[in-house]
Amino acid sequence: MNALWIDFVNSDWRDYRGSGRRQDRLEDPQWLRKFRREWGLDGIDPRRPEHHLSLSRLRSLLQGIVGSIVAGAPPRQRDLAALNRWLSARPVRSRLSSERGQFRLQLVPTARGLDAVCFAIAASFAEFLVEGDLSRLRTCDNADCGWVFYDRTKSRTRRWCGDACGNLIKVREFRERRKRKSKS
Repeated sequence: MNALWIDFVNSDWRDYRGSGRRQDRLEDPQWLRKFRREWGLDGIDPRRPEHHLSLSRLRSLLQGIVGSIVAGAPPRQRDLAALNRWLSARPVRSRLSSERGQFRLQLVPTARGLDAVCFAIAASFAEFLVEGDLSRLRTCDNADCGWVFYDRTKSRTRRWCGDACGNLIKVREFRERRKRKSKS
């Protein structure tokens, strides 16, 4: 699932190989340019601390709600109330569109800049909560990674965000088994 909110939440990057390095990609102008271009967003200025602060708060909120869902618990009411504040603080208008015979009703922010970006991210997440299959929402089993992903497998058993984490963990588990076996 390629979703705006997932890309945004995963902007909190950790080195999946276990070095402990971490990067807040919201502080990386090159990453922000790519993110804005990919999602058709305008209005994030990486030089303005208040932009980073607002986006970091929204990301933390979404991470908390995802954490609850992945753990099998309902999101806390105060987190849903906070998400509703992000959604309601931005004026929107409705727009109906048609693509390949399918109609879609979109909420389009009337504000520009950071408000429009925050609304688009929050609305993308809210739309997933309403229409998505929450049982397929996962965080990577690699404790050094923690990225969010949507499990599209038929068996619903995907454990890692991608091949790099999966291969790394499989090698670690193999080495641990060999080590235990050699001690026996």
